[in-house]
Amino acid sequence: MAEEMRKTICPNCQKEIPSDSRLCPYCGIRIAAFTAPGKHSGMGIASFVLGILAAAFWWIPFIIRSFTNYGDERFAFLWWMVLLFPMAVLSITFGSLGYFGKMRDTFGLAGLILSCAILVISLVFMILTGMILQ
Repeated sequence: MAEEMRKTICPNCQKEIPSDSRLCPYCGIRIAAFTAPGKHSGMGIASFVLGILAAAFWWIPFIIRSFTNYGDERFAFLWWMVLLFPMAVLSITFGSLGYFGKMRDTFGLAGLILSCAILVISLVFMILTGMILQ
């Protein structure tokens, strides 16, 4: 008895095709460019985690300053330059590789957007408070 071949649905024409197809026999679209829902790349997940950490670490200079006498604008500037910016740049790099690579990983896109937002907010804050461009 022949084993029944597994089928999948073409994301373009919505017709049933063999799951091991690289091209849809009906519309000709490359199937390898699409991923099954729920599959994420390591780059996308790393980007998302780094974006969340960058967003959380952004507040640490303010928390330290509010509870202690330690921490001024120079401390915040060094904190952001040494820890936050490299973390955000790594997240943007991983997010770009995860989303614009083969997988189209939504975690990569989320990390990319979050890290870009953190960088813009940090730069605007530094300009407004006179930390840079004095």
